Amino acid sequence: MSRKLLFSHATFPGLAERIRTIRGKLSQEKFGELLGISKAQVSKYEAQKAFPSSETIDRLVNIGNTTREWLLWGAMPGEVREGPEDFQKPSPGKTEIDDPYLFAAVDTSVLAQIISGVENALLQKNKTLNSVRKAHLISLLYDRFQEAGKPVDRQTIEELLRLVS
Repeated sequence: MSRKLLFSHATFPGLAERIRTIRGKLSQEKFGELLGISKAQVSKYEAQKAFPSSETIDRLVNIGNTTREWLLWGAMPGEVREGPEDFQKPSPGKTEIDDPYLFAAVDTSVLAQIISGVENALLQKNKTLNSVRKAHLISLLYDRFQEAGKPVDRQTIEELLRLVS
């Protein structure tokens, strides 16, 4: 399955800008060498035409001396962000009742399958996630289900687990 179907820059708003921030004044060629990828691939990430693999994300975090939270969601160290909607500040006078996320329809049987799949993957990998990361993972998997219109497979769960853990 192609990475383009699994992830998108829309899922992680601002990722391209944060990659450019990590690159700083380095040329795309030199930065690509540090990451073990081509200049063309760096260009695609920064132009939002490709999404980095989980291994490249790990290298970006290490090179940038930052966290996955900051790279993926723009959260500063110690700051907790619950999801992409945290980046959208409510308009003055807007109440929670107007929030479209509050009453979003959720297929609870699909959600239960995703939660079960995540718990099984965590057990098999002998990993734990804090509640915020687990919520991110489940939310991304549910979004993937809605895009594909079919159940999320184990490979997708494991790939996203590598990304958020």
